[in-house]
Amino acid sequence: MFIYVALCALPAVVFGIFFAALSPYDNRVKRVGGWVADRVRAVLDRWRPQPPPDPFEVLSVQLRLERLAHEIAELEANPARWARAHHLRAALTAYDDLLEEACRMAGAPIAEMEVRPVRRLLEEAELRSRGWTW
Repeated sequence: MFIYVALCALPAVVFGIFFAALSPYDNRVKRVGGWVADRVRAVLDRWRPQPPPDPFEVLSVQLRLERLAHEIAELEANPARWARAHHLRAALTAYDDLLEEACRMAGAPIAEMEVRPVRRLLEEAELRSRGWTW
């Protein structure tokens, strides 16, 4: 008798927790089973194909990359500029952040390295191999 009740009640309890966790109305029950729903959503999101990025956002990132690359080249060519090192460091940091954003948009792997010039070179090569130009 106990096994029969357990076999009948267990699926109802499990599905009730999942339903309550996915329901937006009952916060009290959602706190109890919310972590289960978050894990299920994370797994499902991993399996769903991501939509391609907006082409205008891609173009905007490419234009900003081009502008920053031109600014970095100007800073490196002009040794007499006031606070050159500060401006160059700020421009390189912005360029690195923009490269990471471009890699995310292109679906390219982001290199996990501490050496910034090598990381920058790998990310640029990966983006160029995927057809990005700037």
